[in-house]
Amino acid sequence: MKNDKLMKFLEAISKYGSISKAANSLYVTQPYISQTVHEYEKKFGVSLIDRDVKPLQLSYAGTIMLNYLRQQENEYSSLKTQMSSLAKYAHGEIVIATNQPLGRIFFPKIMPAFIEKYPDIRTRLLEMPTYQAEKSLINGEINFFIGMPIYNKKLIYKKLSETPIYILVPKSSKLFDPSRNYPPEFPYALESIQNEKFIKIRGDSRYQEMLDHFLIDNGISINITTEVANMDIAAQLADQQIGCTFIVSQVLQQNLIRPNAHLNVYRMPTNLLGTDVGISYKKSANVIAPVKLLDELTQKYLNPIL
Repeated sequence: MKNDKLMKFLEAISKYGSISKAANSLYVTQPYISQTVHEYEKKFGVSLIDRDVKPLQLSYAGTIMLNYLRQQENEYSSLKTQMSSLAKYAHGEIVIATNQPLGRIFFPKIMPAFIEKYPDIRTRLLEMPTYQAEKSLINGEINFFIGMPIYNKKLIYKKLSETPIYILVPKSSKLFDPSRNYPPEFPYALESIQNEKFIKIRGDSRYQEMLDHFLIDNGISINITTEVANMDIAAQLADQQIGCTFIVSQVLQQNLIRPNAHLNVYRMPTNLLGTDVGISYKKSANVIAPVKLLDELTQKYLNPIL
């Protein structure tokens, strides 16, 4: 930076109250500091140092100059960081991850517009559980995660939408009602699912963890018959009469699960059970143009999906 030496000289003079002490602290000569300060005083026609007091102090003009130089330094540092990020994206890649139910529907919608705007930026798209995404964001293995909330001091989470949760009730359940041929709101008291047979998502799923806390908080105990890797499998097994299960709307769409002669689909009351979907990234990530576009596309296409 062109004026960084003047900023360092003024800071040292303000700190030590002496040009000689400032010179010693910066490992330069006293005449060099005096000459540099004098050049700028001559250039602007003002005194930057009050030489009539001991220890020396910056004049009012000197204080204004120092504050300006500090601000300029901060802006330049921010510019360098953003340019470095752009260079990395231009010659490297942006890695975007999402939860398994979202990826197959969501990525095909946003990526054409993103690639059209930034054809030189390579993207890598991943599906992973939320707990893994949290670790990968912190470790720098992925740049952004679109999915369930992640609350971590090292990360920024921006809520984009709310998504309802549905319960699939097979004919084998006592809760099945053959007259229900559209997805109404869950018509029973929550206690009605006590001891019902359920298909559970694997234990390290943040989604399943949320469901487990919900059931515990409401004093509900269910009978886990099967544990599966993801909601797609859970939905298909519920359709095959293995047990009830909770899924989100994306899974309904992807698997074309509809109420039929052997399956009820109920939407859980949102004030009772639901989840947020948002975008998470590391606090140190720069919100530069490609990131802003990704944010805009996410908001544009996420709500229609949900």
